[in-house]
Amino acid sequence: MKKTLAVILAILMMTSLLCTGAYADGETMNFSVTSATGSRGDEVTITVSITSCPTIVGMQVGISYDTNVLERVSFSNAGMSGLEVGTSATWLSANDTGSTYIGPMLTLVFRIKDTAAFGPSTVTINPKVSDLDENRVPCIVTPGTVTVTVAAHDHIWDAGTTTPATCIKNGQTVYKCTVVGCTETKTETIAATGHKWDNGTVTTAPTCTAKGVKTFKCTNSGCTATKTEEIAATGHKWDAGKITTEPTCTKAGVKTISCTNSGCKETKTEAVKALGHSWKDAEVVKAATCTAGGSKKVVCQREGCGAEDTVNTPALGHAWGNAKVTKAPTCTQPGVQSVTCTRGCGAATTTAIPATGHKWDNGTVTTQPTCTKDGVKTVKCTNSGCKETKTETVKALGHKWDDGKITTEPTCTEEGVKTISCMNSGCTETKTETVPALGHDWDEGTVTKEPTKKETGEKVLTCQNCGETETEVIPVIASTGAPVWLWIVIGVGVAAILLWIILAKRKKRIFTPGEMETLPLDAQRITGDIIVEMEAQKA
Repeated sequence: MKKTLAVILAILMMTSLLCTGAYADGETMNFSVTSATGSRGDEVTITVSITSCPTIVGMQVGISYDTNVLERVSFSNAGMSGLEVGTSATWLSANDTGSTYIGPMLTLVFRIKDTAAFGPSTVTINPKVSDLDENRVPCIVTPGTVTVTVAAHDHIWDAGTTTPATCIKNGQTVYKCTVVGCTETKTETIAATGHKWDNGTVTTAPTCTAKGVKTFKCTNSGCTATKTEEIAATGHKWDAGKITTEPTCTKAGVKTISCTNSGCKETKTEAVKALGHSWKDAEVVKAATCTAGGSKKVVCQREGCGAEDTVNTPALGHAWGNAKVTKAPTCTQPGVQSVTCTRGCGAATTTAIPATGHKWDNGTVTTQPTCTKDGVKTVKCTNSGCKETKTETVKALGHKWDDGKITTEPTCTEEGVKTISCMNSGCTETKTETVPALGHDWDEGTVTKEPTKKETGEKVLTCQNCGETETEVIPVIASTGAPVWLWIVIGVGVAAILLWIILAKRKKRIFTPGEMETLPLDAQRITGDIIVEMEAQKA
């Protein structure tokens, strides 16, 4: 049967090449080819899979790839039972009823050639499939690609291609990587230069009331841009003006002011303030006094006016003479002074003179201070006729102690006493301070009992100040040999070595706990000849 199918498949392949074969109706068979990416010299793996499959009896698959880019490393079965793989793949059904399969069918391993062109390269298959009726099954293949990339590297940029910046548009320099196969570029922006304006030309001159225009041109090569700026109106430039209507005492005049700018005939007027009357005293109508106003007649002295008026004059006010003291001030009481108007009106007034206040001397100590009591200072007022006094406290002196004298000498065990006296004249005050006990001053001592290695000794110490004695214990004499613990360790070690030698010379046998139970009781007691292997060691 397999030979028959093989013949049928071969016939189908031939007829498909001549485009005369019959196609099965209905279902199609779908294949997908994976893609991969690598650099020159890399190995890449492509998987061919069946994604949909009707019942088929035979299949032949050609493998198509660009041999300028890829070279075959290995083609192998990816999991389809019965698929035979060489430079192409062939499959025949193992039974008369055909088979169906979905999943990976081919694993294709390629090496990317060292001279491979960079970029994608198509990998696909050319399947020819027959069904149970010996018809060719339509196949749809989704091809894969192997994309050849440049191996990781540092870019080496060329000198770049520059598009110059203009006044308003940025320029740029585009750099290309010169490494073979690398298509990377980088772009650097060149900032727009901005317009470079000239100083401008006045294209419309300003007037006193209308604005002018100044036009600026860009001086950058090839730029025809312009801009305009307003020129502020010059405004009128007024002269000092001329009086065209003279003012009078009661009426304002007129000043006419003209613009001095070339070509301008504008004028304006300003009011000139009325002069007002220039009064001259004519005669006193009523004389003013110190407290009451008067009046007088006045006449305008401006030429051509002749106006007259009566005006009030203010009161003169008092003209006070020199003050006279009518009551002299004292330290505590104010005085009085009076003044009289010199205009002969008889008016007079009085004012108070402040009290002078006491003027104290430096004072005299009237009660001397002692060590413990304050004294008294009496202070007198030096103003003429004043007998006032006041007193101030003079602070107590406080004791002035001497260095003191030992009045009770200290002993080895008892404190002494120091008496300290006040040195201020007339003061007999004293105080006492404790002098610390001297403490015993022991000599080096006399050994009264020598120590041994087992018993302590005794030494008698005598105070060199008071003769008192004290007994001191002398420790036992320390052994100069090795410590006891060291001898114990050495003994145990020697015993262990001897035991090991004895056991090594005897015949040994290893018994289990079960064998021990079968031995005579006397044999069980001979522990030196029997070594028991404990079951617990096997757990």
